[in-house]
Amino acid sequence: MTFIESLTLMLALMYLASLSYWSGQKWGAVVTLLLSVSAVAISLYWPLALGLIIALPLALVGHKFAPDSFKGEIKINTLREGTQHVLALSLLLVAVQYTINTVLLKQGITPWLMRPDVVDAFLPIAGGIELKAIVSLNLWDQTHPAAAVMLAAVLLTGLLCKRAFCGWACPLGLAGEYLYAVRKRFIKSELTPPAWLDWPLRMLKYLLLLGLCYIVIGMPSESIPYYPALAG
Repeated sequence: MTFIESLTLMLALMYLASLSYWSGQKWGAVVTLLLSVSAVAISLYWPLALGLIIALPLALVGHKFAPDSFKGEIKINTLREGTQHVLALSLLLVAVQYTINTVLLKQGITPWLMRPDVVDAFLPIAGGIELKAIVSLNLWDQTHPAAAVMLAAVLLTGLLCKRAFCGWACPLGLAGEYLYAVRKRFIKSELTPPAWLDWPLRMLKYLLLLGLCYIVIGMPSESIPYYPALAG
């Protein structure tokens, strides 16, 4: 893990702690901080420690000035929308970098832009398998670290902050808000699907979660070390 990746990871964890704090779950913020410090203490990896040293003061400064800078529902929504757009823009830049890297590789040209590791964050099955490897085998996979970090962040924010991740970080949530705004511009009335259609649509996310759990839990622990080679 490079220093940039370590710093990004620690900034993400401090962001997770701030989400817990702003949602009123102060104990969640404390747990996140303790887990971050424990990870540095266990790994003894200096880039990770330096990333925490840089990220923690930024979080403390933000905590100190945020109450005076953001008061009331309107300004909090402004902060939320700004956070969504910044993260969406960063993912767009990652997508451009990944596209350039892939195109150059297919043309047989040595890429002048490295492959961004953060694209692995969108591999939930790989993330689930890596989390299982960490728990069952104490094995830290170096192939898809971003997948495990992203999945863990989504699970933790879902448990501690309910839908904070979708409302503050997920680009799909931002896209959904824009689609809803476009629909409201042309169709003013609210559209309520019938119960026979609404219930199955609500169940889709749970079916996807069940499928993910089935794949991860059903995979034998002995075969996990060979997964990165097969996936690559």
